Amino acid sequence: MANTQLMAGASRATDRRTLRFAGATPRQMRRIVAGEALLTSVMGVTLGTAVPAGTLALIGVALQATVVATEIVVPWLPMLVVAAVCILLSVLARALTARART
Repeated sequence: MANTQLMAGASRATDRRTLRFAGATPRQMRRIVAGEALLTSVMGVTLGTAVPAGTLALIGVALQATVVATEIVVPWLPMLVVAAVCILLSVLARALTARART
């Protein structure tokens, strides 16, 4: 995710320059970049979780039909920690890229 944010940040340099020329303050620019990175990261984590969850649900249904008492256990805490770290790294990568290019 951080690599995607780095590439996206590099491609948005012209947009950031335009906003700066239009009068945006450095603080506003940091908030815009961080907000974009946060939004795209949360969407990525959500979609990256929803697809396997749907697949696991279908596997669970199929296993219930063939095997008795099959339970799929999801490790929620490690999954949330990994998602939080991914989002944090993504926002930091995007912020550092924006800072270097402005």
